Amino acid sequence: MPRRIQAYFKTEDDALGAKTALIAYNVEGLEVWPLNDRLEQDRRFLLPVIPLGNSALAAGGFSTSGTSGSPGAGAALVASTGIPESVDDVESRGIEGSTGEEAELSDEELGELSYIMELKVDEDRYNEVIQILRGKQAYVERFD
Repeated sequence: MPRRIQAYFKTEDDALGAKTALIAYNVEGLEVWPLNDRLEQDRRFLLPVIPLGNSALAAGGFSTSGTSGSPGAGAALVASTGIPESVDDVESRGIEGSTGEEAELSDEELGELSYIMELKVDEDRYNEVIQILRGKQAYVERFD
């Protein structure tokens, strides 16, 4: 059974880049459009995985997620606590915000989101698609 995903982006380029990255994942009803109204505060989001350059490795406390060798400039790095294996693992670990986990956004942050993507994906690819979106700077809304 397909699961609904709704993701928000700051720029059209981010949204279209994510759309391109999802072509191989057999998603249904993939649409991107500009937001006309400001988002309401009562939403829960999985935050994007923040891309950092190699200089972050020199500061310590960071590791690559699922890559071998040294990452190139702009590789997605996460704090050593890592990102969860699945979306459901977010709640079980009770982590919010700092490593790209579930969080509520401020009014200012909500105001920066200007594009929305909606799609459906099979259950077996759901977590993988969520992580791809987060790597493409998407703020993914939690529905369950």
